[in-house]
Amino acid sequence: KTTNQPTTPLAMHSFSGTTLTTWKFLLVVVSLGSVGVSVNPPPCTCDRFCRAECAPFASHQLPPGLPAKGVVNQTVYRFTPRAIKRTLANTNTGDLDGDLGFFMARFALAARCEAEPTNLRCFLAPWSEVVYTKWQVEIDVGVGPYLACNPTYLNANGSAWNLSTYICSQECVVPPFCPQHIKNGTAGGDGQVTCFCERSNRTVGIMSLGSALSTRSHGPRTRPSGVPVVCRYGTTLLSHGQCLTGPHVIATKTGLNETAVLTECCAICVAPQCSGWTVMQIESTFRCDAFGATASVTTSINCTVAATRDRLIGGSWNWGTMAVSKGNWLSTPISGECTGKHRPGDGSGCSWRAHAAPAIIETVCLRTRLVDAFLAADPICFALAGSPWLDTFYRCVWMLLNGDQVVAKAVWADSVRAFAAAWLPHPAGCLNGTL
Repeated sequence: KTTNQPTTPLAMHSFSGTTLTTWKFLLVVVSLGSVGVSVNPPPCTCDRFCRAECAPFASHQLPPGLPAKGVVNQTVYRFTPRAIKRTLANTNTGDLDGDLGFFMARFALAARCEAEPTNLRCFLAPWSEVVYTKWQVEIDVGVGPYLACNPTYLNANGSAWNLSTYICSQECVVPPFCPQHIKNGTAGGDGQVTCFCERSNRTVGIMSLGSALSTRSHGPRTRPSGVPVVCRYGTTLLSHGQCLTGPHVIATKTGLNETAVLTECCAICVAPQCSGWTVMQIESTFRCDAFGATASVTTSINCTVAATRDRLIGGSWNWGTMAVSKGNWLSTPISGECTGKHRPGDGSGCSWRAHAAPAIIETVCLRTRLVDAFLAADPICFALAGSPWLDTFYRCVWMLLNGDQVVAKAVWADSVRAFAAAWLPHPAGCLNGTL
């Protein structure tokens, strides 16, 4: 194994990618020129990192080609409350592909927060109260552990956010209510080694979505195996022999092929009024019934498979669409910000600096452009799902991105292009210069 390192002193590298906010993780995709090779570098342990003997900290999670020393430029994006739209201090951001993954997870959050408006996670749900910002940032590549940066609390019992003040922590999304048992050098819940020291609080934190999300819960609470992808999102599989029954059958599909019948039935069950589905086998024929809201559970020897549909998105709070994203997130702690004449890499100890004020667009405009991209991908599903503000619309999004991989990659690529185009001046894009 080899690690690319510069053969000459490195002052500045340009840095491009496929181009956070709460519960974010990030890594930056790097495009660099030819560099030298160093064989079998010693591992960068927490102790060595804190003594400033090595960087990057989590080198096994970083993309190939990142220099061991130097400074890079990166375009980052942030989905943020209006109150803090002009700062990156103590915040999370993402490259284009990575932050789109975060934003996609917010689609269903808006629907869920209509039912749970007092839930603390809903501070990003009112679309009119949040904006999107785009920044050019210079960072020192001596990166450290990723820090989750979130609002502080207004009160001692943690029942309300202070959206004007953010704090960053390792392995903790709601400081100061953080676990105390995490020790240096241990693997945290996001697959990253924890390292608590002064240097960790100054460095830019970086993590890959692909590696971080492999340890998180994705999609629904239960993914029924052996059923078509159209049936899997937001459903709970019933025990063998259990069925749904009720007076309100909204659709019935029959045929000789169980998978084909179930696929058609579940496509209908995307509709908001559907509460679940049941497949019965009578001799060689399969029948699938999709039920309305009054269905109840019963038993039958003829029932082959059945599931209830979750009325709200599962316990993971919508991370499912991010599994298709291969982008990156980062954290920029306030103690590492370069101020005055200081710049990253100048020996002052600061690690990042924003080049200029951000570009800002309205979230609703961006969301409309993404909705248009999805509607073109599966018009039948979205017609049944109804309004883009409903949980059922997000169900179609999830099925597109977690089903056939060729389709998923094509839809994601269209979404990335729509996200990038949103930053063009109005009317081609959402940028109007008034925010």
